[in-house]
Amino acid sequence: MYFASVYFVCSITTKNPTLAGMDGLHQDVASGKGIYAVVRHPMLTAFAFWAAVHLLVRGDVAGLIFLVEC
Repeated sequence: MYFASVYFVCSITTKNPTLAGMDGLHQDVASGKGIYAVVRHPMLTAFAFWAAVHLLVRGDVAGLIFLVEC
């Protein structure tokens, strides 16, 4: 959960030049700076970490079968 929290907070607090309407931000912030140098979509990565941790903690057979079917 620590990594999920860090990625989520970084995705909210870092300026994102790829958002709609942020065309002027491309000159101020390079696209490979901050958390975006580590991963392209930090909020989606945080959600994936969150889901994986909760699946491991719960650990029932139905959840694992659902994971394999997807």
